[in-house]
Amino acid sequence: MVITDRRRLAEALAVPVGEVLPHLVAQLEGALRGGADLVYLREPDLDVRHIMGVVHQVTRRLPHCRHRIVVRDRADVAAALDVGVHLPEQGLTIDQARHVLRNPLAPVGRAVHTPDEAAASRDATYLVAGTVKATRSKPGLVQPLGWDGLRAVCEAAASTPVLAVGGLGTEDLPLLKRTGARGLAAIGLFIPTRNCTDVTSWTIERLTYVRNCVDSVEQPT
Repeated sequence: MVITDRRRLAEALAVPVGEVLPHLVAQLEGALRGGADLVYLREPDLDVRHIMGVVHQVTRRLPHCRHRIVVRDRADVAAALDVGVHLPEQGLTIDQARHVLRNPLAPVGRAVHTPDEAAASRDATYLVAGTVKATRSKPGLVQPLGWDGLRAVCEAAASTPVLAVGGLGTEDLPLLKRTGARGLAAIGLFIPTRNCTDVTSWTIERLTYVRNCVDSVEQPT
């Protein structure tokens, strides 16, 4: 899963935050073209009009990819866009979100932080568990989940796919697979470098690299 953060994207590209939305669209397009299973438009302070504008631009170019896009919290906005929704720990239930979406193809995911939360959310399409390691996006976090905590969450989730989030890179993939997690979700791993002149192409190349790293890790026995 590619998670967006337009402020970090703007900082990396050395552009004003108010001018970053075209680059955000380019990042989303690159992530989908590059093979991300899910793209999470996580922009809590971006108004609905701009969220809808970004998603409309991406889905006009890639209409077959709309059910690999999730927006934060707002099931009503997701329903209007015919995309999925990523629910925070506190908010709508998964059943309530599915009722609002009215499309069984649209994914409904949830953030979880404990085994109990994972066990209670097994009817989600996927779960995102973390924060596994210290990360810039969660500067006030006192105690990361850690690998043992992630393993416990994956066991509690049973057959529901778990994506690990929080300070993870490709070097963590062997440990991640041993926990039972199905993959990773990340912001920083998919933020381009300052000299990037084509965000879409950079992101496609980045996804290809990460996917190859995932495929090269042996499954635990």
